[in-house]
Amino acid sequence: MNAPHEKAPIVFGITRKSLEGVKVFACQKCGAPGLYKNDEHNRKHWPGIVDAKLVGQPVGDTCPNCGARRKPNKNLGELTSSMPRWIWQCILGVKWIVVQLRRPVMLSRRNRAT
Repeated sequence: MNAPHEKAPIVFGITRKSLEGVKVFACQKCGAPGLYKNDEHNRKHWPGIVDAKLVGQPVGDTCPNCGARRKPNKNLGELTSSMPRWIWQCILGVKWIVVQLRRPVMLSRRNRAT
């Protein structure tokens, strides 16, 4: 247990959740989806994208089914979040300041104990 003169560690219980999106395009030549799949429909129509180890991963710049160049994926960025990013940056800044202000105190206590 902590001695009476020791302070408990600081706990910041604030989290930020966000949702980011990427638009993945199908092949313009053969129509194959832009993500690897592993199901019967895709095995029948586009066998090049069937890979059990890569399910859900983007196929890349070249279509693995027909070899044509694919349209690049479009990063949509942050779609929604539990709080605005600027507020989250302010919270992180305050947290950093508190940790920096407490650090010398913790180091001096350690030095006194040795």
